[in-house]
Amino acid sequence: MRRVILVCFLSATVVATGCEAADEFLGGGGAGGAGGVGGGEPSTETRWAISDVTTLDDSCDFGDLEGVFVIRTDGMTATMMLEEFVLDAETDDYSPDLDEVSMGGSVVDDEFEIEFGCTVLLTDEFTLFLDDTSVSLPENTTTQVEWDHLEEDMSDTLGACAGVWFVDLPCTTSQDFTLTQLVE
Repeated sequence: MRRVILVCFLSATVVATGCEAADEFLGGGGAGGAGGVGGGEPSTETRWAISDVTTLDDSCDFGDLEGVFVIRTDGMTATMMLEEFVLDAETDDYSPDLDEVSMGGSVVDDEFEIEFGCTVLLTDEFTLFLDDTSVSLPENTTTQVEWDHLEEDMSDTLGACAGVWFVDLPCTTSQDFTLTQLVE
């Protein structure tokens, strides 16, 4: 039930990374993409399966993360979204020359605010360590990932989420896992 509710409010926060009007204006490659301003590698979208999950801490009661991430790169922007869970993160400091890529994101869950006064801030940080540092992220076949998740009570009234939220707050989840690129 917790994951279903989390999916509902996170799905409203997913931000599209492409901008067709800007893409056309810049010559078809997007900012920094092929034909775009600033050069760089073209926009890419790759899909990655999660495996080899090691849970280091899970007071948020997530269990092992599973599913498929979609990773998009476009100029200096990189985003990753977990399809089945609508978990997302991004960076505007991406470069194809990086050996590791860090992405983060936060969202406020106010689903229980009206009825209970409970507001929770969910924060996610991902660090991707490229297995082949001689090529860019989209050209790798596997990458190692560290994921840290934090949930904090941000309610106007201290303790408003006690007994309402799924677990005691604050809580954290930390996992290491492997992403393997799916060939399409």
